[in-house]
Amino acid sequence: AGCGDDGGDGDDATGRSRAPAAASPGSPSVEVVAGGLCEALASAEAGDVARARETFDHGPLHDLADAAIGVDRAVAARLLEAKEAVESDLADDGAAAHRVAEDLRSLVVATGDALAVTGVPSPSPCEGDGP
Repeated sequence: AGCGDDGGDGDDATGRSRAPAAASPGSPSVEVVAGGLCEALASAEAGDVARARETFDHGPLHDLADAAIGVDRAVAARLLEAKEAVESDLADDGAAAHRVAEDLRSLVVATGDALAVTGVPSPSPCEGDGP
């Protein structure tokens, strides 16, 4: 499924919805999005890129981006860009663990932002993580 949207009604000039976010029907739960993401981050931080590769699941991130794009295109774009950076890292057998962890931390922040705009309450998808 594509992540594009025609913008719909109710968007201001920035692409953001003028109405406050309510939980979007298509928004995945924090648990669904964060499960593999947080485990992948913990693995990368421990230096285990192979384990991070095994546990990373991009599917829920696509669902979250689909839900976020109608509310805030910029947030959805940042989420997809961060996801692509992690996927690129994980596709590289020689990727350094610190680089994978850095990109996963950026993805955690982007995920938290997307969860917030879709009305899913979450200060951070992975406890104790921040920018």
